[in-house]
Amino acid sequence: MGGLGLTGAAMSAPAATALASLTGIALERARAAQRESRAEAARQTEQSRAAVLDALAHELKTPLTVVRTASSGLLAVGGLTELQTDLLTVIDRQATTLDQLAQHLLMTARLDSAHFTPRREAVLFSDVARDAIARLPHENDRRRFQVTGPPQEAPVLADREQIRSALAQLLDNALRYSEPGSTVDIFVTPEERRMVITIRSKGPTISGDDCERIFERYYRAPQTQHVSAGTGWGCRLSRRL
Repeated sequence: MGGLGLTGAAMSAPAATALASLTGIALERARAAQRESRAEAARQTEQSRAAVLDALAHELKTPLTVVRTASSGLLAVGGLTELQTDLLTVIDRQATTLDQLAQHLLMTARLDSAHFTPRREAVLFSDVARDAIARLPHENDRRRFQVTGPPQEAPVLADREQIRSALAQLLDNALRYSEPGSTVDIFVTPEERRMVITIRSKGPTISGDDCERIFERYYRAPQTQHVSAGTGWGCRLSRRL
């Protein structure tokens, strides 16, 4: 911890040792108080952040739903010029991205809540994976996935909806960063007392330096800058789930 020097004082060695011990105890108590204060401040900050995210996401959902409904409806009606169709397509895609971000914010706020508890039930991971694939909006995307499971798959205890949400983020990444039209394989394999899901796609690899950073908010690996931007929350949310 440090050194204590005494000069010009008639003090016995036992008394000096006791003084040094008391000084050390006082310093350690001060350090502990600082650590506790920082931890409490961080906890309050995290609670405030979660509350803000939850409120913001709820406020975004309604106008985004209106925008998406209007843009999708106009595209479905047709009769537009090529320029009008292109502009509406941009609006529809960006509104979809914002809607996904709002959903991620809501889910993150829910996970940060002290009241969140998973609803565990016996589920088959291959069924959850197929359900996540079936909910993809475009048929061409759904056809790209191939699920392979064991002959006799053992159920696991998990929150079906939360696992499906985590898989949905990974499926979106697989579609976004893989070669167009290439097959995306999903393997469900037993490993000791757990089931492992592996998603394999054909596309740019992730460097070692980026393997952890991709779980940071808004981080995108340099080699993916040319790909259409996502929300930057998918990997982080999947890990939390």
